[in-house]
Amino acid sequence: MAASKLVKRIGIGFGALVLLLVVAAVTIPFFVNVDSYRPQIVQAVNDQLNGKFELGPLKLTLWGQIKVEVGGFQLNDAQGRKVVAAKDVFFHIPWLSIFSGAPLITFKMLKPEVIITKDKTGKMNAMTLMKTASKTPTPESKTAPSTAKKEIPGMATRARIGIEMRNAFLDYKDATTGLSTKVQDLNFIVKDLSMSRPTEIELWADLDTKMAGLTVKGPARFSANGKPQFEGGEFKEALFHAKLDLNDLEILMPGLFEKKKGIIAGGATAIKVSPTAARIESMELKFHNAILNAQGGASNLGAETSPIVDFKFKSNEIALKPWNELVPMLKDYDLAGTASMEGNANGLPDKLQYALIAGVKALTAKAPNLKAEPRIDASLKVATDQIESLNFSFKAPGNDLKAAGKVISFTNPNANFSITSTGMDLDQLVDFPKPEKKGGGTSAPATTKTAEKSGTKGKEENLDASLDPLRANPIAAATKATLTYNLAMLKAYGVKMTEIQGQMSFRDLGFTIDKFRMGLWNGTISSTAAIQMKPKVPTYRFSAEVNGLDIRQAVASQLELFKNTLLGQAFFKMEASGASFNPEPAKGNLNAKGNMKVVNATFATIDVARMASEAINKAIDGISGKVPQLKGKKLGSPGNSEGKYESVTGDFTIQDGFFSAPNFFAK
Repeated sequence: MAASKLVKRIGIGFGALVLLLVVAAVTIPFFVNVDSYRPQIVQAVNDQLNGKFELGPLKLTLWGQIKVEVGGFQLNDAQGRKVVAAKDVFFHIPWLSIFSGAPLITFKMLKPEVIITKDKTGKMNAMTLMKTASKTPTPESKTAPSTAKKEIPGMATRARIGIEMRNAFLDYKDATTGLSTKVQDLNFIVKDLSMSRPTEIELWADLDTKMAGLTVKGPARFSANGKPQFEGGEFKEALFHAKLDLNDLEILMPGLFEKKKGIIAGGATAIKVSPTAARIESMELKFHNAILNAQGGASNLGAETSPIVDFKFKSNEIALKPWNELVPMLKDYDLAGTASMEGNANGLPDKLQYALIAGVKALTAKAPNLKAEPRIDASLKVATDQIESLNFSFKAPGNDLKAAGKVISFTNPNANFSITSTGMDLDQLVDFPKPEKKGGGTSAPATTKTAEKSGTKGKEENLDASLDPLRANPIAAATKATLTYNLAMLKAYGVKMTEIQGQMSFRDLGFTIDKFRMGLWNGTISSTAAIQMKPKVPTYRFSAEVNGLDIRQAVASQLELFKNTLLGQAFFKMEASGASFNPEPAKGNLNAKGNMKVVNATFATIDVARMASEAINKAIDGISGKVPQLKGKKLGSPGNSEGKYESVTGDFTIQDGFFSAPNFFAK
């Protein structure tokens, strides 16, 4: 009997509590006007902004939950341009989560708009919204810092936060690069952001990005989950898992790169974080048939000494033939073979070093491409602000090339590179296409056809002004670079060049060929040049010298420029200077002088007598049917005539657009 009375009393008490909550949920919103706090909220926000924050009416409901509805909001920058806006906004807290001791606060936005712009000065509207905080000196406290451990209250560790942003629209424009990005249906969801439960994050959207011929379009999805661990109210560690899916994303750059829908792109990773370390337990990135695995991280975090970084990665053996599908220009070459790479990073942050080793093995292709199987190896060692070493090697039958270099400072670059080779016989490596036979018709130059097709005929590009971005770039202005090269031999199309040596440099927006020399057709060719791009109208100078070049060998090597003209051993010298890269002013500004000499010269003239006799004989054959007496009659062909000279000399000048060769002597 006593037990039944107890149950009855509990039932009455519970019913009274429920009735009290129902009455409170119905009546409290009539007495508590949350909208009365709106002016204070708006004022507090605007006091911190370089812009204007507008907030719609606030409405409270307690039916089944604590819910505050917001009648929209809008945030404008200092110029009055909309940055963020949403019409359907609210947050709520279920009653049950409060009674369970683990309150859940969820903030929701439906169809918000985010408009980000970067102007030509590089300033982004979203980054200029907040006012700069004034720095006020604070009196130094004499109290010794507390070393007592602060424990987080149990209610706070059990509290959860949820964020939902659905069907958002993101519009980003960059005036400095021309980048235009529109993201439709951007969705962002965070479930159970807390210190005691697993947290889930999802981000997905439809991308639509265009920049300088590059188009990125299609769905992208990112998801992650993680759970922190606490001991005695203190954070111990957390393990996060993340996944990226770009399989159905299209990346198109016509003629250069085409990733179509369905080509694998994405990856997954697991990261462990603690107060003293952050480590990538595993990472796998995939693109097409390439797979990159990585692991490592940073230790000694939070200590008085600097953290230590240790990171490694390695790829699979990547078959190159499937990449013909992604790179259109490779389709004609039917690229094949395999490639791989591996690397690591280690050291202190201020002296961090990266090492990368990449290899392309058994690179082959069908005709008219490679005839041999070259091997390419490269290594790269990078410190925090410099490339300590870069090495590249290329080996194939009859071919050997090595390149090495370093770059000191990325903000004030000073680069040195060198190229060496014991020999490059490209005829052994490449099946060069045969020269096209000259047709009987004439056609407009390719550049003219392109101009007519694009509608730009008659509009000349200002090449001098195109250098303005380079002149305005502080890194380019500070760059110093030197390249030296020494190739024992280079052969292509049967033409053999030997002892190719020289040096090029770049400094203060000036490019110079400090020296150049090579052997060709029993002679030598040498040259120097300099281009100054810093002036509004760039200037240049160059010199060239030819000593002992055998023109007859040049003709034998299919250089038909000299055929039926002048043969012998050539000597040539020229010095020139000028200004502007635009064709018309460049012609007027060109000033040059030089001289030429051909020793043991032979004028291999066009044999007019032979040509005339051949024409007459052809005519005789045509009329011999009507004049029997002419049948079988032919004129004899005279022998070839050549004029031989001990030497042929001359000099010339170019000034104000006119060419003059006043002296010409043949001995």
